[in-house]
Amino acid sequence: METVERSGMGPDQGQRQQKVVVVGGGLAGLTASKYLTDAGYKVLLLEKRPILGGKVSAWKDAEGEYRRAIALEPSVIAYQSYGWFLEWYLGRTREGVAMGDTAVAIDPGSALTHLALAWRLRGAGQLDRAEAEARIANALDPSAIDGYWVLAEVALRRGDYAAAERDALEVKQRSERPADWTTLGEIYARTGQ
Repeated sequence: METVERSGMGPDQGQRQQKVVVVGGGLAGLTASKYLTDAGYKVLLLEKRPILGGKVSAWKDAEGEYRRAIALEPSVIAYQSYGWFLEWYLGRTREGVAMGDTAVAIDPGSALTHLALAWRLRGAGQLDRAEAEARIANALDPSAIDGYWVLAEVALRRGDYAAAERDALEVKQRSERPADWTTLGEIYARTGQ
């Protein structure tokens, strides 16, 4: 719109103010309206939606939503959810682990909190810490199968197939859902059983 100002096409001070209609209140329409107004035109901006900004008004900031949730309610679930988001969607595993550590610090007596951290640590390749968190979870809630599942996954990644099979069989014994037995299948595939 600088060309309007430079070319002298804007209304003269002594003339009646010229009117311009801008259709669309997206970024381009808002920008054009601002420059035309600055050049002395009377601008009528038409937008069919009740909000200005076009596509920008629909912008979502997923990470910002997690941060707001934590700021408003710094809870285990907020830190756990943010940690999963960081790890799965942004590939920022180290930060995801830090969120899991914070969740455990908030509620150290929760087997689920330790299990969530154990899974995250296993995914991050921090096998010693993953094993420790899984053992804490098992001690807090011996009936939960996920602790044994993490232990089986850790042993599998270490190549300790006997320990992996032992823990995977514990999962199978505690769960009637075949989907929970997948680690056992991976062990047998790797060992040719």
